[in-house]
Amino acid sequence: MNDLTGIKTPQKRKEKEEKSQSKPVQETGRQLCLFSVS
Repeated sequence: MNDLTGIKTPQKRKEKEEKSQSKPVQETGRQLCLFSVS
């Protein structure tokens, strides 16, 4: 769980920045999060 928090914090920040650029990026981040959880 600690790992997820550490990964989610920086990832969320990056997603917010890229989110305004393009929406497909959000799906990539979502997949990465899922991959980390697996």
